[in-house]
Amino acid sequence: MADEYAKLLRWTALNSVRGMKATVTLPSPASSTRCGGPGNGFINYYLGMSFGKLSYECGISTAPGQADKDRWHWFSNTNDGEGFIGGDWGQFRAGDTIDIMLELNGTKLTYSVNGQPKRTYSKSFTGNLSEGRVVIAACHADYKGKTIPNPLPTWDVTHNQVTVSNIQYKNVNNSWISFNSSNSTPPSSTIKWPEGRAHYGTPQDYNISVHPGSSLMYASLKK
Repeated sequence: MADEYAKLLRWTALNSVRGMKATVTLPSPASSTRCGGPGNGFINYYLGMSFGKLSYECGISTAPGQADKDRWHWFSNTNDGEGFIGGDWGQFRAGDTIDIMLELNGTKLTYSVNGQPKRTYSKSFTGNLSEGRVVIAACHADYKGKTIPNPLPTWDVTHNQVTVSNIQYKNVNNSWISFNSSNSTPPSSTIKWPEGRAHYGTPQDYNISVHPGSSLMYASLKK
């Protein structure tokens, strides 16, 4: 978001979608993960889809006060009025491998973790969704409702390599298709928010290795 001091990588499907899924292996060791800042930042690895102006994003997250205790949890969010729902902290730990899936079955959108449904959104969908995406994101601070500092503070969110593999989308015929270079747009550089503002400190960018032929990417955010 424009009011977040954040860095992210986004890998997006080019076609309409009815689902997204991937396997996430969390960074390790736990001591390598730091979520500093004023206390409202995060590290998120998630799936997303859009329906017009409505966005649905679900994944695995840690936050200040949790990262230092090696606590991660599942989360789900939307701007359709239903808002945020998350699992208990500590469900996942450094190095865990987790399957996540956001899938439209009939008219209902469900988020599942390791094959277990965690949330079904109330909205009924009458068509396909768009902008199927996998996102790796880190946020130092969320300045929503506040003046964004100028200059921005020194960046203080880091982690070792996260692996996102088996990236697939569910097409309009309800078949699962692996991401590749012809049906998706792999990330080539770090997106930085707020747009047009210099980030201070290190790291400036994600260190990324993307393998479209294998539906796989690695990323780290290390000083």
